[in-house]
Amino acid sequence: MGRMDTITKSYVRQPDVFADICNYALFNGNRIVTPDCLTERDPNELNVIFKTSDNKDIIIPTQKMRDILRSVVIMNDSNTTYMIVGIENQTDVHYAMPVRNMLYDALNYSAQTTALAKNNRADSKSSDYDFLSGLNNMDKLTPVITITLYWGTDIWDAPRSLFDMIEASPLLKNYISDYKLNLIVPSEITDFDKFATDIGCVLNLISASGDMSKTSKIFKTNEKFAHIDRDAVILINQLLNTNYKIIENKGGTVNMCKAWDDAMEQSKEVGRSEGRSEGRSEGRREGRLEGLLEAFVENVETLSCNMNISIEQAVVNLGKTMTDYEMAKKSITGL
Repeated sequence: MGRMDTITKSYVRQPDVFADICNYALFNGNRIVTPDCLTERDPNELNVIFKTSDNKDIIIPTQKMRDILRSVVIMNDSNTTYMIVGIENQTDVHYAMPVRNMLYDALNYSAQTTALAKNNRADSKSSDYDFLSGLNNMDKLTPVITITLYWGTDIWDAPRSLFDMIEASPLLKNYISDYKLNLIVPSEITDFDKFATDIGCVLNLISASGDMSKTSKIFKTNEKFAHIDRDAVILINQLLNTNYKIIENKGGTVNMCKAWDDAMEQSKEVGRSEGRSEGRSEGRREGRLEGLLEAFVENVETLSCNMNISIEQAVVNLGKTMTDYEMAKKSITGL
């Protein structure tokens, strides 16, 4: 398991975050699923299929590992709804995701039918008409839902359903069962307030990644970033390759707004310092010119790395031009 997989799974495994994702994907952000209605399940989707050939039983074991799988019980007045929900984390676009998720769900349904048949036979409930399946007309399966959570900054240009992967005439498609993704893509979210936990803040920053103006607006208008969970900040830094400082509040939360303001003030101070240096005497400037150029190039590249913005955006933020940067770079490298 890679570092990024471990971090995203660890974050999503938190019951309140898992419930929040379910509510956004399945109930338009309404608080239907609560952390206390979740039960951990084995993420291994496996089943043993028996195939008979020439009076011989052939055993075909099949196993796939999900990211996270939980049972969900929703109680509303006198109604109780049971379902099984899996969440698959994707940091990269996956062009066979519909088939992958469909296999997860199919294995779960197959395992459910096997368990029902086993119970029926043990209770002597099976009869001639259900001998092959072991099920009767009263048996029901628990619905299985898979949610794909995409953590990337790029658009999702991969298939979103099985039909997107199949080349067939409309006539044939009438006889082919489709399978669609329940997909969450940060850049496609229009209302981040539908999330109750800080995962909304994480996805919001992902959606603005690389755009200095949008990122600045988020910090200035969204008060949630002044009291964000520490784990969310760590996740943001990992996903976006940024270096936001952990500035803790008294309650243990982190003030990302201050971290952003401090970073911007630091970049402005660099610009002011360089301006003052340029106004000094020619003799002193001659002796320190190389150091100033090196500092300028280093500040541009550090800001670009820490804020996950382009070199061009970092240069503009420091009040300079790309010509200034290129000339400084050429001067200190000799190229």
